[in-house]
Amino acid sequence: MTELLEYREFPVQKAAAIACFGPAFAFLTLVIVRLTRGELFRDVSAGDHLLLLGLGAAAASLGIIVLGLVLPRVRNLYMVMVLSAIGTPALSLVLSFVEVPPDYVWTAHVAYVGFCFVFLTLTLGSMSILLNEIVVIRYRARIVMIAMLVMLLLSFVYVLLGTMSIDVMSTESPIAQTVAIVGVLLATVVRPWRWERHPLTVSEDV
Repeated sequence: MTELLEYREFPVQKAAAIACFGPAFAFLTLVIVRLTRGELFRDVSAGDHLLLLGLGAAAASLGIIVLGLVLPRVRNLYMVMVLSAIGTPALSLVLSFVEVPPDYVWTAHVAYVGFCFVFLTLTLGSMSILLNEIVVIRYRARIVMIAMLVMLLLSFVYVLLGTMSIDVMSTESPIAQTVAIVGVLLATVVRPWRWERHPLTVSEDV
């Protein structure tokens, strides 16, 4: 028998939980923007930044192929979303406080950028599958728009702080990393791992 997912009202709790991932997307967007501008790493030239961007895009492309086969079979997709969304900002915090030996600096940069793109792919892939299984189609776009609005607002704030000479990703003020991690952790307040998933047909009809 086909499982049906029916809603009469907008799923506020689910929308709020997904919106809490907006700060993580804002952080990942900031990383990519700084890569394209050659500003992510102080000891790396603009040309090498573009090389890192290409390597990250390649990692994401391979990740899409692999994750497309694996993610639909994962039971707890929400925890995958949480771990992947927290992964990059947490790694950024660690690297900002840990001194990497000179011989391994480039390797650390490549690994960081690779993880960034793979985690972004993993988060977006998990979110897409999860939304298809927990929310009827009429509400999915609205929920995604709310999350993107949070991302855009935070991105604007980060740009504004940058004009005030405040580096939101620096060791002294890791604002972007902290907000991203806190946002994802706040999403767990509504216990999203208990949401009932309907992996088959999703309908609005009663």
